[in-house]
Amino acid sequence: MTSILQILVLCSGSIVLYGLGLVVYRLFLHPLSRFPGPKFTAATQWYEAYYDLVKYPGGQFIYEIDRMHRVYGPIVRITPNEIHVKDSSWEKVLYTSYSKGVRNKYPPAAAMVGLPNDVFGTIDQEHHHRRRTAINAYFSRKSVEQAEPILHGFLDIFCKKIQDRLENNGYIKMNVIALALTADTSSKYAFGKDLGLLEDDNKALNWYKTNKALATMIPTVRQFPWCMPLSLKIPVELIRILSAEFARVLDLRHMYTPPQAGPRQDKNIKSAELGSEKNVWTSILSSKLPPEEKEALRMADEAFTLIAAGGEGTGRAICIGLFYVLSDKSSIMPPLMEELLSVMPEKSSKPSMRALEKLPLLTGIVKETLRIAGLLATRLPLIDPHEALRYGEWCIPPGTPVSMSQRDVFLDPTIFPDPNKFDPTRWLPSNPELQHLNQHFYPFGRGDRMCVGWHLAMTEIYMILATIIRRFDLELHDTIRERDIDIVRDSFLGEPSLESKGVRVRLATTLPNTDS
Repeated sequence: MTSILQILVLCSGSIVLYGLGLVVYRLFLHPLSRFPGPKFTAATQWYEAYYDLVKYPGGQFIYEIDRMHRVYGPIVRITPNEIHVKDSSWEKVLYTSYSKGVRNKYPPAAAMVGLPNDVFGTIDQEHHHRRRTAINAYFSRKSVEQAEPILHGFLDIFCKKIQDRLENNGYIKMNVIALALTADTSSKYAFGKDLGLLEDDNKALNWYKTNKALATMIPTVRQFPWCMPLSLKIPVELIRILSAEFARVLDLRHMYTPPQAGPRQDKNIKSAELGSEKNVWTSILSSKLPPEEKEALRMADEAFTLIAAGGEGTGRAICIGLFYVLSDKSSIMPPLMEELLSVMPEKSSKPSMRALEKLPLLTGIVKETLRIAGLLATRLPLIDPHEALRYGEWCIPPGTPVSMSQRDVFLDPTIFPDPNKFDPTRWLPSNPELQHLNQHFYPFGRGDRMCVGWHLAMTEIYMILATIIRRFDLELHDTIRERDIDIVRDSFLGEPSLESKGVRVRLATTLPNTDS
């Protein structure tokens, strides 16, 4: 018994000494030891963990980072290994293209969504470039134009659902049905089959709950990146008992496993083997990627991320844009309706994206929505493994994770005066500062790491918002900006209050003054 006790004491003492030694190293000997910032953040990762996991309502480290910048200046050491910069003029230096500098992902950030086999989770930039090249053409603007008939077809179902719900219930929560529409559209375009969310209210609600459940997991995964890959190895039967939402994620992952996928010995794949229908799978299988990149599990992970990302962020933007339009309805609606009538003379008109993006005020509404919403709340650290990065007098050592926050740029008053005000007129061609604003507008990221599906997302936002506004005369129903819109926590995307009821609308009490 004595020997066991001695071993325990020795082990405990060793752990304590190791911890103390690590703290001393981080504070005084670490390559980042001279950078400004709180000593606590330099000493331990648990500082961030407290703000993200313990401090109510979770995901609060983004606000602590902002406080650090107010105290220590534009460059701060926010964790033992990471530097954060708050300076809008430096964004192009960090988020640059592959031709101008290597930018690998910081492994914990890459693992945030738990799928290391997809484009988002790829750490090495060259590897990321190869994977992305395989699907780039499918998400080009020209290719995405083929999705417009798909979206128009879903919009008819979508509008009928809205009409029925408004007549039967008096109001509708837009978040659920908007997500159903964007997820079905993304799935149908990318893989030739939809999720059936618009046709099945229970499926739509379950998918909405699944997305919310995944969002609550992000702060935990960010602190413990090993937990998501580990959970994927747990038997599905046990997962169903522990979490119905996570089980639905696994079901979707299996649903999008391509039947033709698998390691191949031959380098060339005949089009006949792939079938006549083009989709993301055929793009990958016919690419120059090596056989191991065409295995079923990797392609399933790619598919899941495309569907999840393509639905949630886009659906959220549509709801937020609708909220702001209806919040200032008397001012915005008359000129907006005049614009829409020029390309949608009938309520059932189905304009193209090219027609809609020529409307100045609608374009201003879309861009201002994406700016003020600042959907990407989290920071995405990048690493230059070979060269030091310079910020002013500071030389950031090679291999250091460096991050910026998109919201810092989008809410920068030196670029966007009165940044918390929704003002679509700032994006009108008559604004002499428009070119300057556009240089700092990157809602889907910047450089080689920007969202591959951004053309599809913009098409959906334009067409869905235009259709809702043209076909229905709506007003807000018990929807409050502070509770239901404003971001108060970082769950990768920014999330509103836990008490949020979502964006809810009802038919206006006055009849629209235009109709056909």
